[in-house]
Amino acid sequence: MKVLQHLSAILIITMIIGLIYFSVQQTYRTGADDPQAEMLHSIKERLEKGKPVSLEDTIQLESSLSVFKTVYDQNGEPLQSTGYLDGKMPTLPKGVFETAKANGELWVSWQPQRDVRIALGVVRVTAAPIAYLAVGRSLKEVEKRISRLADMMLTGWILCISVVLMNWLVTYYDYRKKLQTHDI
Repeated sequence: MKVLQHLSAILIITMIIGLIYFSVQQTYRTGADDPQAEMLHSIKERLEKGKPVSLEDTIQLESSLSVFKTVYDQNGEPLQSTGYLDGKMPTLPKGVFETAKANGELWVSWQPQRDVRIALGVVRVTAAPIAYLAVGRSLKEVEKRISRLADMMLTGWILCISVVLMNWLVTYYDYRKKLQTHDI
């Protein structure tokens, strides 16, 4: 019966640690969209009112942590961008534009190449020739935080499981001792 209690404790600890990890991980990841969300809607509003938007600075997406902006035509071809990937404006998969067109906007984690992951928002814009606006930034720092979180959660899980296993060993040792002295 004690074995069942110990296994239950291990299961409960695992579920609690997992819940904490996934809750914090999702908070980190969704928070990575916050600066882009504000920019995306602000720029969209300016474009649709016919006001100018500056897309003059350049950011290398392979190394920069800065937010970048790209405008696309109705075919999903980049017209102008502050972000460049291998010296070219970022080209998004066609499905991104189809989904943004159907839903008004889309938020994704985009990995255009091996060591580049980006939190990206894409919104439909009615400001011809611009049909879509994308705003994104690197996930490098967020992924570092998530990695540290995973290490902390694993350490906490190991410590908690160790306490349960130590309790089980002490209980088992006491049980064996009582068996040998026929106290049971």
